Amino acid sequence: TLWVAFLTFSTITMGSAVGVKKTRSDEETNAKWAVTCSAITFAATCLVVLFHLSPMLSVYIVNTRLEGIVALILAAFWAATVSVVSNASNGLAVNSDLENTIVNGNLYYFSWAGFVTSIMLVVAYLRGVFGVDLAGEIKNRAARLTLWSALLACQLVVMGASANVFDKNCASLSGTTPYCKRTKYGIALGAIGTLFSLAVVGMKMVTTIAPFVVEGALSLGLC
Repeated sequence: TLWVAFLTFSTITMGSAVGVKKTRSDEETNAKWAVTCSAITFAATCLVVLFHLSPMLSVYIVNTRLEGIVALILAAFWAATVSVVSNASNGLAVNSDLENTIVNGNLYYFSWAGFVTSIMLVVAYLRGVFGVDLAGEIKNRAARLTLWSALLACQLVVMGASANVFDKNCASLSGTTPYCKRTKYGIALGAIGTLFSLAVVGMKMVTTIAPFVVEGALSLGLC
C-alpha cells in the first residue's frame, strides 16, 4: 500500500515539475533536478510495485536487502527534492516575490507527501526485516512521548521556516513592518516551543518519566 501511495505522489510531483520546467529556461538547474529526481523515483517505484504484484517476482523484492536499499536511496532523493521545491528563492512551488506564497500546490504538497511516505517505507522495512519497531519503542518508553516528539519536530519547522523568511525578506528592512513582526513572533514561538518540548523529551528518554506538573505548566505556557 505504501509503495502504491509513493507511486501516486511521485507521478503527481513529476507531472507538476515538468509543467514548471516548461516555463523555465533550459539552464534552470533546480527545475531540472526536480524533474530528474521525480522521474527516477517514478521509474523505480513502478518496478517495485510491479514486483510486489507478481507472485513470481515478489520473492526478489519483498523484505529483501534490495527493497531496503531502494527505499533508503529514494528517501535521500526525496529529501533533496523537498529542499529544492520548498526553497522560495528557487521559485518552483513557492514564490518569494509574493511573500513566500505557494504558487504550485501540487508540487509543494505532494513532494512533502512523497517524502513522508519514503520515510514510512524505510521504517516499515526496518520493522518487517529486523524487528525494529520505532513507534512501539517510543510509545512504551513513556506516556505522551510521541506527542511531545511530534511537537518538537513541528516547533523546529516553525522556527527554521520563520528564520528563513526573516533572512530573505526582513534583513534589509528595519524589522518594524507588521509582516516582519509576525516573522519575529514565529521565530520566538518556535524557539520557546523547541526548548520546552526538548526538555520534556529529554526527561522522558533519560528517566522514562516527567513530572505531570511540569508537563502541565509547559503545555499551558505554550498555549
